[in-house]
Amino acid sequence: MQENARQGFWNGSHTPFGYTAVAAERRGTKVKKVLGIDETEAVTVREMFDLALGTKGMPLGVKAIVNRLNERGVRLRGKPFQISNVHRIVTAETYTGTHPFNRRTARTGQLKKADAWIAVKVPPIIAPEIFDQVQESLRARSPKRIAPRLVGNPTLLTGIARCATCDSGMTIRTGKSGRYRYYTCAGCAQKGKTHCLGRSIPMPALDSKVLDHLGYHLFAPGRLTVILEAYLTRSAETDKSRGEQLAQAKRALTDAEGRIDRLLQMVEQGLMRLDDAALKERLATAKAARQAASERVHPLSQNRAVTSNAITPGLGFGER
Repeated sequence: MQENARQGFWNGSHTPFGYTAVAAERRGTKVKKVLGIDETEAVTVREMFDLALGTKGMPLGVKAIVNRLNERGVRLRGKPFQISNVHRIVTAETYTGTHPFNRRTARTGQLKKADAWIAVKVPPIIAPEIFDQVQESLRARSPKRIAPRLVGNPTLLTGIARCATCDSGMTIRTGKSGRYRYYTCAGCAQKGKTHCLGRSIPMPALDSKVLDHLGYHLFAPGRLTVILEAYLTRSAETDKSRGEQLAQAKRALTDAEGRIDRLLQMVEQGLMRLDDAALKERLATAKAARQAASERVHPLSQNRAVTSNAITPGLGFGER
């Protein structure tokens, strides 16, 4: 099986969502198969990455993606999506064109060392740069990296500001039923004035000073040029990736429309009946794929990256 994988063939287990096993060649009585893209499922895979990246709005976490798909009735081979399988999909490098085989011991399920894995080349569904951006977005949301209490905390200097007298952390104090907010010494609040006489600073005043100071240094002309150049480079790369995604979406739309036309032709030719349950199911699947592909084509056609601009010292941006 390992040698079969090294030669790029599929070993017959369940295919990853978005792929199907297709015959590649025959050796004696055995038919060798490889992974091919299942465009109906691949549309959903691409949508997951779009949602995680925020292509059509705010980036979504795994749970929010699960809710979005299930609310629309999108299914994972007949079953509702769950957090575990959506997370597995959006973190699987398979979708960039390399599927790892021999990762785990068959009997125990224990993960093997990376040097024992076998990389099987497969058709990519997601561009590598899109995959990398999604992984960074997921890492940024991870509670292992940022405490949950800080992820959505509106306080700018939580865990950062400290009392200049006793070095205790600055906590939040409010006044007038929450109308006023202050950073105040936690050491004084918890241990009394024998520990520290304490200090209180209006939150807007300190936040404003910190942001002004950061802005002065971060947006200095030299640094701003570097930031804008990086933005233009990323915009060009994103535009190229968007073009590839648009081409894939248009192919998926054409494929879905072709399947619908062929099914209707079979009805017209008397090869299938309108009340045939199999026909209804296949039509519903093809229409869902057409709808998903159409929804993907429109925003990709509308978005345009700013790749024709250059930075000039005097005006900031100028036509290249």
